[in-house]
Amino acid sequence: MNFRTADAAFAVDRTYVVRVPYRGQATIRELVQLGHYDQTSRKLDDASFHFSRQADECVSIHLLSRNGSNVSMRDILTAFAVRRLRPANAAEMLALGAQQPDLQLLFAIITFETPWFDVPFFRPAVSLRSHIRLFRKGYRINRIAEVTWVTELRNFNGSWLFAGTPT
Repeated sequence: MNFRTADAAFAVDRTYVVRVPYRGQATIRELVQLGHYDQTSRKLDDASFHFSRQADECVSIHLLSRNGSNVSMRDILTAFAVRRLRPANAAEMLALGAQQPDLQLLFAIITFETPWFDVPFFRPAVSLRSHIRLFRKGYRINRIAEVTWVTELRNFNGSWLFAGTPT
C-alpha cells in the first residue's frame, strides 16, 4: 500500500483526550486497577512496560478505522505515518479504557508497542476488547485488556479500531 492509498483507506473514527497518570514502575498496575477490567493478561505488567515518568500527562488518542476490508499491521503503521501519528503506548491505552469503559464494549481497540527485543516481524500489541459470556439466566460482558504478539503480516478485519497519538 502506498502513502496516498493508506491515507484514503483509513478514517479517524473518534478522538479522545485522556489523562495518563504515569507513576514510574507502578504505572501499569495503577491503570489496571483504575480500569476495573474483568480480565487482563499476565504480561500486562510493569515489568514488561517500563515507564520512568512521574507526572500526569494529557494526550490525544485518535482511533482510526478501516471500513470493511482486512488490513495488515504494516498498512496500519503506514497510515499512522501519513497522519503523523505513533501507536499509543500501553499506559495510554489503559488510560483510555479506564476513562471510556463502554468504548471497548462497542469496538475492539488495538495498538502496536515498540518491540521489547529484536524479533523480526513481531511486535507486542495491547488490545482492549470485550467478551460475552452466556448463562442460562442471562449473560455477562467482560472487559478485557491483554497483550499479544502480532506479526507485520497479520490481517485485522474491519471491526478493529487502531489507536495512535500525535508525534
